[in-house]
Amino acid sequence: MNSAETERTIVVIKPGGVRETVGGVLLPRIVTGLLSSAGLEVTQRETIVLDEPRVRRLYPILEVPDLVYGEGWKVRLITHMTGGQCEALVVEGVQAQRRAVLIKRLIRQALRPDDTPEHRVINNLIHVPDPEEFCLVYDVLFNQR
Repeated sequence: MNSAETERTIVVIKPGGVRETVGGVLLPRIVTGLLSSAGLEVTQRETIVLDEPRVRRLYPILEVPDLVYGEGWKVRLITHMTGGQCEALVVEGVQAQRRAVLIKRLIRQALRPDDTPEHRVINNLIHVPDPEEFCLVYDVLFNQR
């Protein structure tokens, strides 16, 4: 694989996703299988429990007043993200970002078909940050001990 074609992204399996099973198989195993099938390689993996300050760094939007949906979803997101283990994966490969997002959408549609916009950030079992967020997300998930 040519390094000019290779991208890196992060896939975060949220606490609800870490506990989710499909046909008796844990979702993290399914995700890594789908990533591999898409030609992507998991180059780093970390199981972590986030505290509130790290969640707030991971989601800067929590600091912005929400005039559309209100503030309640923010409390639910923090509670959800601090309520158990997360799996953080660094993934590399050709079009890694696009492929990881497609896998996230596939899983969302299969497991959360009734997803509504105001609950998407919570119900979404997997988070794939935008490319410009990579450094921040990497620092929050992998450099904080």
